[in-house]
Amino acid sequence: MNTMVATQTLGYGDTNDDATMALDFGARRKLAVLADGVGSTKAGGLAASESVSYVCEKLLEDFSLPMDDLFHLVQRHLEKISISQPSMATTLTVVRANGLLFDVGHVGDTRAYHLRGSGIVDLTRDQNQGQLLIEQGVFDRQNIHRL
Repeated sequence: MNTMVATQTLGYGDTNDDATMALDFGARRKLAVLADGVGSTKAGGLAASESVSYVCEKLLEDFSLPMDDLFHLVQRHLEKISISQPSMATTLTVVRANGLLFDVGHVGDTRAYHLRGSGIVDLTRDQNQGQLLIEQGVFDRQNIHRL
């Protein structure tokens, strides 16, 4: 049995700019999408919800759309919207399952993990300044939150 779960945690502010969707397309095809609107931007929540909706729309049209193409389409979609809604940004993580094959797409610092047996494995790596400092040895993962 394959299980896909999306969770979210409130950040530092009072608002939650996350958007999530989990869909079962049948025939062992499943989709989980998570976007976390960047809270320091005016329209982070809009960017997150638009990204999730657009991913679902595009994969309903063509479930086998390559992940790189999907992310470029989302980027262009957000660029069009940002003309009337400036200052919008979001992270985006997409997990697509087709039988036993999983495809993961990711931008930003919203993570995807694989839980198997007694272990958990990071499927993605943060794309932010904190991760860069960890990779350069300036901070370790346990102390990076002190920045």
